[in-house]
Amino acid sequence: MTSSSHDRADRAEQFHVLFEAHYPKLLAYALRRTRTEADAHDVVAETFTVAWRRFDDLPPQDRWLPWLYGVGRRVLANQRRSAARQNQLADRVATESSVGGYHAEPSAASNLVQEQMARLRPDDQELLRLATWEELSHDQIATALGISANAVGIRLHRARNRLGRNLEKAGYRGSRSPEEHAKDSGVARTQTEVKDQPKDYPDKEPM
Repeated sequence: MTSSSHDRADRAEQFHVLFEAHYPKLLAYALRRTRTEADAHDVVAETFTVAWRRFDDLPPQDRWLPWLYGVGRRVLANQRRSAARQNQLADRVATESSVGGYHAEPSAASNLVQEQMARLRPDDQELLRLATWEELSHDQIATALGISANAVGIRLHRARNRLGRNLEKAGYRGSRSPEEHAKDSGVARTQTEVKDQPKDYPDKEPM
């Protein structure tokens, strides 16, 4: 085996490790942020395609997952822009909200938290989701968003305060924290999330 072939084999093996380790969590991440299961799988597929193409840019292994979240976030943004263009041609598409077997009725308090979260800026919403749904540390969120850990701490504190003020104005009087309700509503969408690895992992290297 030539040196080039050996390097390619090592790369494919490392990619397989990356895929096997982080597919379930990446799919859960996508399911919480898309309207259909099919859209979520598209996000995951495109994210791993980018990971293969940029494999030499991967951070150390303990930061692979937040790095993938960062790629997934950009893939989601592209997907939403594409969907917005399509919705201009077919308004009915914009009202479809099927989430297949991943839907569950949240509590009234969780509904209120979700409504008030939606009033926050998109950046604040994503910070709270990464901290609450994905349970990332400040350092991991920094990797996902491409900012410093110090900036994460400051922005997260402000986002929580904004959410708290919104909830007070809306009359929230629950005993549980807003983030606990937010977490519940995220988990509800992924209660059946990927218990097994996908059965169709390609034998060949990604193109």
